[in-house]
Amino acid sequence: MSVRPERARVKCGDVPGGPDRDRNSCEEVSPGQDHSVIYGDKLSQCLYCPYSNNDGDALLRHLITHTEEQKYTCPQCPYKTSTKSDMAIHIRAHEGKKAYSCPYCSFMTLFESNLKTHLRIHTGEKPFACPYCPSRFTQKAHLKYHLPTHTGERPFACSLCCSTFSRMSSLKRHSRVHCK
Repeated sequence: MSVRPERARVKCGDVPGGPDRDRNSCEEVSPGQDHSVIYGDKLSQCLYCPYSNNDGDALLRHLITHTEEQKYTCPQCPYKTSTKSDMAIHIRAHEGKKAYSCPYCSFMTLFESNLKTHLRIHTGEKPFACPYCPSRFTQKAHLKYHLPTHTGERPFACSLCCSTFSRMSSLKRHSRVHCK
């Protein structure tokens, strides 16, 4: 059974690169015309930097950092941003204020998402399930690290020999062999 990826509706004018630049390779459309940008199974990547996310709203919020004027400037450092909320978070970092605290231990963080992930230590929640075995994980990154044990995928290749690896860390460890 195939599952259709979730779709988020955006307007062409909201996609960086203008109406002729879209994740679905749409034909040229007039600015403001609706079209779908696929999110869900595949991460959507920012057109300007390495940022990627499978949440359409989060990606659009991120794109603002590239496409809108960065009108908020930090009074303590060169940091600039286009949103007031990002500046408030940034200033809290300078002040050492951590707005989110764990009700079970002394953990504190600037970001609600970090607290949500941390709470899984206490609750035992493991929302990320391996599709190949019964293993479950507290973080998506941990699942991603685990998957190559099943798929046999080895995308990291040594440029000096024919060795390939499932993880970047393994390639880095291997590269020391060539440095001796």
